[in-house]
Amino acid sequence: MIIPAVNRIAYLVVESPRTRLAKAAYACDPIWLVPSFWRSEFLNILATSVRTGRLDEGDAVKAWETAVATVGKSGRGPSPLAVLGLAVAKGISACDAQYVVPAQTVEACVVTADKKLVKCFPETAAMIDDFARGA
Repeated sequence: MIIPAVNRIAYLVVESPRTRLAKAAYACDPIWLVPSFWRSEFLNILATSVRTGRLDEGDAVKAWETAVATVGKSGRGPSPLAVLGLAVAKGISACDAQYVVPAQTVEACVVTADKKLVKCFPETAAMIDDFARGA
């Protein structure tokens, strides 16, 4: 089981230079646990992609439907106080902590492209490139 950063979901369902890595990570472990706020973050990615001309609205709708079908509906989010505590203790954003707290709780891996997050949580987080290679 992995906890992908929301960009990994986008890379999985919207063709990009990182789609190959996202598909490889999904093939390594197709059980993706996503924080409850992933939908809002993903909608923002789609809206920005439409505004900048990277996607048309129809493709954005298809990407949304594919993402929901692929990663499913998320459960409830982590404890807000645990998120706050970790964010303050480690000097990370509350958004990042919302990925790390559940990963630590269920002993899953946060798959990300955020080098700072991996450096801060080497036992919990992995770069997508490394994860996809099985490293």
